[in-house]
Amino acid sequence: MRSTRIKISVVLAAVLTCVGALVGASAVTNQATLVQLAGGQNLAKRVITQNAVSTTSSTAFVNVPGAAIAMSVPSGTSRLFDAWYHAESRVTGSAGLYCTVRVVVFNAAGALAELHPQAGTDFAFDSAGSAQDYWEAHAIERSIRLAAGSYRFVVQYRVSGGAASCRLDDWHFAVQQHV
Repeated sequence: MRSTRIKISVVLAAVLTCVGALVGASAVTNQATLVQLAGGQNLAKRVITQNAVSTTSSTAFVNVPGAAIAMSVPSGTSRLFDAWYHAESRVTGSAGLYCTVRVVVFNAAGALAELHPQAGTDFAFDSAGSAQDYWEAHAIERSIRLAAGSYRFVVQYRVSGGAASCRLDDWHFAVQQHV
């Protein structure tokens, strides 16, 4: 009986070791998309709001009118930025079509970077539903650490298909800077 328990313990330990190795390998594979950012004291916060409707049927990202905030990072430093965007939204079109919203930052030379998580078109801010699917509040939060320079944070949106339309209204865009 004791030798059977020992054998079971040895087999169980081997199985758990293999499972642990597989989970560890899976975690390592997924770390390519895991971004960890750290910041400290809040240094500045800028907010812009809008209560005018904007609509797009573009399948390429376009700027949400007015949703842009300029901030800078002093020479010899870097800063963590958190950006929040909240809006009332409605997507019309065939069920399954959706509206993607992202926050990007442009440097002084005009180079664009998407804030993290960098989901590209793989983030549905809102989607088309039934005829009874009216306006709803939706939100995103994004972050990035930037080196010294001048920057412009911009909210962009697009639809997933040509038959869709994305309507945004009563939005709030905020960017907060941390050490």
